Amino acid sequence: MNIGDSIVITNPNSDNSSYRCKIIDTANNLIFVDYPIEIMTNKSVFIPLEQPLIITFMEKGKVYEFTSNILQYNKLTVPALAIPIPKKEEIRKIQRREFVRIETSIDIALHCPDTSFAPFTSVTYDISAGGACVIVPSKLKLKQKQIVQIYFVLKMDSANYEYFNTNAEIIRIHQSAGVHMISIKFLFNGTTEQDKIMYYCFNKQRELRKKEIH
Repeated sequence: MNIGDSIVITNPNSDNSSYRCKIIDTANNLIFVDYPIEIMTNKSVFIPLEQPLIITFMEKGKVYEFTSNILQYNKLTVPALAIPIPKKEEIRKIQRREFVRIETSIDIALHCPDTSFAPFTSVTYDISAGGACVIVPSKLKLKQKQIVQIYFVLKMDSANYEYFNTNAEIIRIHQSAGVHMISIKFLFNGTTEQDKIMYYCFNKQRELRKKEIH
């Protein structure tokens, strides 16, 4: 974890509420982060000291997590929270890919900015914060590196939905068992949307783990 890196803080005692923040300094075995923003509401939140938290971060394309807490509040150039740097054995690698990717069918609409094909609706084969694999009609003429506009909705919990509208780049055209698919890379302007999709994927992954255990 380095200065400038983003992390996701999850509160397992509050319906797995998740917050994003950025590392602004490190010293004396502590990580200093700016005040967290709740991913669902995009609002700043207060986290009590010593409350158990799950810290998720990415390094060299891999996702890791560890259990920790807010040790103290500090005043650097901006208000900051201090988190103890974990021991190596306390860090768990939770995913081999750049982003957590889950197989799930999500309704999605695709439009073409240059009108080379008519808008159509389909479903995803899988999704991650970085992109998705989308099932497409076999006769549709698409090109690698082509830019498309996509629309989809994620059900974050029983009462909240997030709506996404962004451009995406087609990075691969392929098929499996006769089903035609494209892999697309999301072209978000910032990290807020990626954080929300990552939050969605983490929660879905945890649900699957719980089902496997029980």
